[in-house]
Amino acid sequence: MNNASVKKISLILIILGLVSFGFMQFRENQRYRRYLSHELQNDLSKLAWATILHGFLLDEVVNEQQITHEQVLNIQSKVRDISSRGYKVALLANYYLKLLGSSDYSNSPYPYYMATDFSYHLNRPEWDGVFEEEETYQLDEDMLKKFELMKEINDVWVDAITTHINGIHIPSAANVKDGGVVGDGPEITTDEYWDTYRKNFIKNKDWVDMLEQKQRESKIFEADVKNIF
Repeated sequence: MNNASVKKISLILIILGLVSFGFMQFRENQRYRRYLSHELQNDLSKLAWATILHGFLLDEVVNEQQITHEQVLNIQSKVRDISSRGYKVALLANYYLKLLGSSDYSNSPYPYYMATDFSYHLNRPEWDGVFEEEETYQLDEDMLKKFELMKEINDVWVDAITTHINGIHIPSAANVKDGGVVGDGPEITTDEYWDTYRKNFIKNKDWVDMLEQKQRESKIFEADVKNIF
């Protein structure tokens, strides 16, 4: 076999190797995006549930101007979910924006730092002593202002979710009890949600638009949160 033939065969083998490697990389990227889409869909579902149910709990507390030990525990649980799931969604947004190579969006997890501030506020050691003797804690003016601010911010978050994400259902107050949904009505994330975003959610703009609105409209509350909490 002459040198020309050897070079030709070597070149063909190199090309085949590169094509094979490129195909493997493509398949690996597809699997990784499917994995991220699955994680995103689950995290955003839990974020929607926590945010919407948190709103119902805050409505009760603000309207009654008092809080029970059970309400404290339920609100703490929802705030933890909002903080942890929201932070994960914000991290996934960083990946999406790099993938997109777009400067149309800015991304920051700071709205979920607000949820962390709420969580610290709810871990009040003096409440433990109160709830040992009484069923409810009467909110003074300062405490009521904090819960009212939490509710106002949470309403902004709910609006961002329902505006941009398909298949989100807000139940009636009659179907919400003790921080959960009861009855035979649709769940907060309906079949439409799962069917719409089941494939390649990571490349869908809806969730990024939701996050962008949430961040933009939360910013006006930043100073109030720092001053009150």
